[in-house]
Amino acid sequence: MITIEGTFRHLWGYHDEVLEDLKKVAESKTASKELRASAYVKLGSQTAMQDTDEFDEYFKRAEMIYPECVDIYHQKGNEMIYELIFHLFCFLSTIILNWFLYNFRADIVNQGSV
Repeated sequence: MITIEGTFRHLWGYHDEVLEDLKKVAESKTASKELRASAYVKLGSQTAMQDTDEFDEYFKRAEMIYPECVDIYHQKGNEMIYELIFHLFCFLSTIILNWFLYNFRADIVNQGSV
């Protein structure tokens, strides 16, 4: 019941309540290992979107509970792709900025302003 409630809360935008529901499921002793691992993966995904460093801990817990859970590796791959895109954007921004500053400086020097 908690997982269905958490799903609807997620759809309605109640993210803090979703985290509480997922933590209840993940720490439940009566839930199956598949359900607990899935809850930890979802917790990791939610915290990764909020820019906290907790997400990796949740993925590790899910992997300890149920190593065969494919969602763990899927989400870890997504996080790696997001980081790669971010660093690639920073790298390209630096190249473009350096090119612009170099060419702008060359124009000023050629005009005799400096």
